[in-house]
Amino acid sequence: MNIESFKYNLLVLICAKGNSKGVKEKSLKIVGNKSLIGHAILKARYCDFNYVCLSTESDKVKKEAKKYGLESFFKRSIKLTKTNISKEEVWIDALLRSEKFFQKKFNYILDIDLTNPMLSNNDLNLFLDVSFKKLTTGWNGIFCSTLSRKNPYFNILKVNKLNGYSKCSLPNNSKILSRQKAPKTYDHVAGFYCFKRSYLFQKKNFLLENKIFGYPLPLHKSFDIDTDEDLELVKNLYSKYRNK
Repeated sequence: MNIESFKYNLLVLICAKGNSKGVKEKSLKIVGNKSLIGHAILKARYCDFNYVCLSTESDKVKKEAKKYGLESFFKRSIKLTKTNISKEEVWIDALLRSEKFFQKKFNYILDIDLTNPMLSNNDLNLFLDVSFKKLTTGWNGIFCSTLSRKNPYFNILKVNKLNGYSKCSLPNNSKILSRQKAPKTYDHVAGFYCFKRSYLFQKKNFLLENKIFGYPLPLHKSFDIDTDEDLELVKNLYSKYRNK
């Protein structure tokens, strides 16, 4: 299989619910003169994907997406916009609807998360190349990650009701006296996700636990917009760092 065949069997998903909680109507917020949904769609168009699906329950989002050349062929169920619904449930719903619409079974899905406009067209191309190499050589999926700035075994604390704060213990209860001696940990970053179709339907518990590759991102591209403060931070960083 070459990468063009991989792309032909790949469904690209852009998921944008209208009733976002942390930032109201988040997908319509403007960063760098474009809406967040616009950023995601333009990345997909730049890479010239064959099949792209928008999953939303919002008429406002559908209207905004149309400005950037993407029309939705279904409306997401309100049930799938609830806070207790996992990302993979939304993906599976969109995948099954897309397979019916396009009359084609897809082997892979690629999700472009709209909460991270810091990622560029080139970032998506690089991620796609690694996805192709990993998913065609035994891996089940790939997601974005970055080295944690704080470490749960050194400077992240938990609350002990009796004694106040305490450090998280290693399984063998060994003591960590410096940050450099603590095991490396990584943050899960919203950005791009690519998974085998078969894995989405067979995974048992946590999505990122079985032959899943972490694609490394630098710190300045690892900001998810989940709050109004995140939004303002990304707006300030965008013009300086986005294409670096």
